[in-house]
Amino acid sequence: MKRGFLALLLLAAMVLGAVQQPQQASAQSCTWCPAYVTEALNLRATPSTAGSVLTVMPAGATPVWSPADGTTSTGYVRVSYGNYTGWAFADYLLLYPAYGYSTTAVNLRSGAGTGYGVLLVIPSGGSVTVLSGPTSNGWYNVQYGTVAGYMIGTYLAFQDNNVSFYPGERPYTTASLRLRSGAGTGYSTIAVLPSGTRVTILSGPIFANTYGWYRVSTPYGTGWVAGDYLQ
Repeated sequence: MKRGFLALLLLAAMVLGAVQQPQQASAQSCTWCPAYVTEALNLRATPSTAGSVLTVMPAGATPVWSPADGTTSTGYVRVSYGNYTGWAFADYLLLYPAYGYSTTAVNLRSGAGTGYGVLLVIPSGGSVTVLSGPTSNGWYNVQYGTVAGYMIGTYLAFQDNNVSFYPGERPYTTASLRLRSGAGTGYSTIAVLPSGTRVTILSGPIFANTYGWYRVSTPYGTGWVAGDYLQ
């Protein structure tokens, strides 16, 4: 499975109102990189649902993950959280660094809020490297060119790194894959598609949670799947 992320320095969590200077990102220098938990998630001893649960990471938790270990064939990444190191299912994590673009001209600020100074203006469609986030007030630490700062998530679209699919194409799943009721990890699961399931692309992609999502027709129903797990 492809997770097109490079490694970077682990960034401290942003506390609203604290002074934070912009950082120059080093995109390939970290062993453990930032992550963000989108839903309550089990941290397991092994990369499988059969693995014992070490702890449960709550939604909004900010563990770190190991890019060097990659993503397993079962969809797990190696994660460290508190005193525990184990494996967590990647569908419920934002893994950084990621890539995205601005949906309109937007200020890149020195901190996570409108009260911080403007470093520059990212043009509409400007490509950014997403370093971490979101903060409690919805901002992401990003790098545009050589300058790192913060932009509001309202105007950030995550970018898929896979080859795009088009309506009518019939790729297959490369791993067990959740068919969801909407384009994002927050939507309910309609079914779990076995590895090798042939699907028909109906529309997409829509970018959310670092994935490009496609609406597909399958033998198990119609819904949305993450394009990273189609080939």
